[in-house]
Amino acid sequence: MADESKLQAEKIQLFETNRPDTPVPQKERILYLDILRGIAILFIFLANIKVFSGAYFMSDAEKLSMKTATLDYVLRVLDFLLVDGKFYSVFSILFGIGFAVQYQRMKKDDRVFVPFSGEE
Repeated sequence: MADESKLQAEKIQLFETNRPDTPVPQKERILYLDILRGIAILFIFLANIKVFSGAYFMSDAEKLSMKTATLDYVLRVLDFLLVDGKFYSVFSILFGIGFAVQYQRMKKDDRVFVPFSGEE
């Protein structure tokens, strides 16, 4: 029994590779996936910029007293309709696609894709 499990352990290469941990070579990258990831991160930044600026914490009276109150209102509505929450889901989907690509590459190299779980 011990010989059988040792034999299986030798067949399964967990985290062992003939290449060190390096980024995927440029020719193997999926350009459109990288572009979509960049766009999603940009829009997540834009969705959070109002919090970074401090305007999010201003009272309504303070916001209305500013010269740009009308423009700010229009931009807030556009931000809500076009940005808020939309790109978090896009980024999450792209994150999942990244895991699928890793899985396919590990299968191609005859390595085992070990899901993270609490079991040992």
